[in-house]
Amino acid sequence: MADSNTVEKTVEQVAIPENLNDSLLIVKGERAAGSGFVCTVDGRQYIISNLHVVSANEMNTFTTVNGSVLTVSNLEVSAGADLCRMLVSSGNCQGLSLSSKQTKIGDAVTVYGNSQGANVATKLTGTVCGVGPDLVEVTAQFVQGNSGSPILDAQGEVLGVATFVQRGSADWVSTNTQFSAVRRYGVRLSSAMAGTWLPVPQSQVYQQNSLLNDLELMGIHAYMDLGQWSGNLKKEKVEALMRDAHIASAFQREAYVEPKWFDAVEKALTQIQQANDLLKEKVSKHDSRVTTAVEGFKRAMQKINKEPMQLCDKTPWVKTKLITDRVKDLRALYTPMGKDIDELWDRIQKVLNSTTSVRK
Repeated sequence: MADSNTVEKTVEQVAIPENLNDSLLIVKGERAAGSGFVCTVDGRQYIISNLHVVSANEMNTFTTVNGSVLTVSNLEVSAGADLCRMLVSSGNCQGLSLSSKQTKIGDAVTVYGNSQGANVATKLTGTVCGVGPDLVEVTAQFVQGNSGSPILDAQGEVLGVATFVQRGSADWVSTNTQFSAVRRYGVRLSSAMAGTWLPVPQSQVYQQNSLLNDLELMGIHAYMDLGQWSGNLKKEKVEALMRDAHIASAFQREAYVEPKWFDAVEKALTQIQQANDLLKEKVSKHDSRVTTAVEGFKRAMQKINKEPMQLCDKTPWVKTKLITDRVKDLRALYTPMGKDIDELWDRIQKVLNSTTSVRK
């Protein structure tokens, strides 16, 4: 689930209809928990969940409400949506059916899943409030842990998959409208199932998800370090980045792929702080320690600015919309950083030249 989620109320366990006990799944791994379900498509039983749920863990377990642990094979990811599916190899389960009716605004829906990752099935009700070719918006207040939950219509058939939450900003456009509140979206399963599915090893989706999380987190830290020293921290930019689901999730986990980048950020910050301390002392001459420190800072910041995107270019990404969008966001994050580094370097040089001139 997009980590911009805010849990607005405690979700309590409720009785689940007997016919769903072998269909609803709790997805759990070493780092994250979510939801899933069994769905019958073209005579085959698939486990359906969000890609961001499955890719968060190196290994996942899939357990029905009745306690049956299912084994899976043939992981496939949707090329156009945040979805994945796996064939059920063994275990007691019952597949849900895809909704056959035309979805309309006002239709009643129910969302069943592992709300808040509490390892219990919950029931949340609401209505359809928005319909698109690929997404459906609902009022059912699903929360973290409901990612991968089935959105069922009044007939108990699968309309969509609970996927992400957006929180609107209260500005002059959105204030006092329904769009200033939290909005909840699901992927329409009928359209997604008709799209392209790509076979991918679990290890690959986990490593790629971890790498993207690391790059996003490292980029935010570097941007903040630059801004804090230069006095040019763009608060609104940082807030916008922090609202991004992937970056928020990265802050909740340890570095996995390349911890050396985080070390580089810390080293760069130390170097620029040393330069700052020396400048505050109003050195009587062009002190070589200052020059060395600021040059080291520039090299370090340029290194952590360029290496992530070089790695992105070399990585054989799974060509899905989810991955493509995240790499695009990374470029938007890192591209301005090179300009910020140059501007900061110019400021430091001006201070050094000014100090030297005064003391001649």
